[in-house]
Amino acid sequence: MEIRDPNGHPVIDWRDWPRPKKPTQWRATRSAMELARSWFTSPSPCVPSEVASLFDSSPLTAGMAVEYVRPECVTALPERGEGRNHDLVMVGKSKKAQVTVCVEAKTDEPFGETIGAYLRETEQKAKAEHRRTGLPDRVQALLGLVFGTAADSALDPWRAVRYQLLTGVAGTLIQAAEDGADIGVFLVHEFVTESVDRRKARQNARDFSRFVAALFGKEGAAAGALTGPISYPEGPHLKRPVSLLVGKVVFDWSAGTPAQLLANKTLQRS
Repeated sequence: MEIRDPNGHPVIDWRDWPRPKKPTQWRATRSAMELARSWFTSPSPCVPSEVASLFDSSPLTAGMAVEYVRPECVTALPERGEGRNHDLVMVGKSKKAQVTVCVEAKTDEPFGETIGAYLRETEQKAKAEHRRTGLPDRVQALLGLVFGTAADSALDPWRAVRYQLLTGVAGTLIQAAEDGADIGVFLVHEFVTESVDRRKARQNARDFSRFVAALFGKEGAAAGALTGPISYPEGPHLKRPVSLLVGKVVFDWSAGTPAQLLANKTLQRS
């Protein structure tokens, strides 16, 4: 397994990890640095144990061997706008298929605004500045890709979906197709540190659970287990068919072990 930065340089220590877009995000107890540290808990880089355990929760990813890892990887999205910035992309093979995993790292940072609020605020700003925004076209393209053409940003449950989760799954599908993978996994990797605001973490848990419900039609996605798959056919934005799995793992640095019980209690309270 090798880890390389966006310029192709090898990453042999967590301090070599490529920096996130905002320099203020690179500090101890926050998600970018904690993600980097989680891959270097031994003399050589290794898949975090909670992530390896997650793979074994689905027959589609069981026994996955990670071949290479790309931190801060950007995937182009439909319509005009910025690409999806994955905190981490890993590519490998399970016992059954080629797999691409796209990771969103979190402590207590939110999953962005809801689609409804983001559209409303962006359109109001564009109107005040006498310009047109392409955000509605992009949102509709993303909704169509992930949820199907019947999805409407003005209606529930889609208007309540967090935009970052929508772009995360869309980016996962597109990246998996680009990589020639059969399986795309969207993974939220949450880190519990001493600076985490538990109120915000609970809100994130609720937002993730609602997103899974909108996507799969069922509540109660438990941390440590993959949900899915959903099969997506080849189409305008996908070069090949991809099956999607979604999951979440939690690691508590103070305990030094995966915080599965904490995660499940958080979801149960939501």
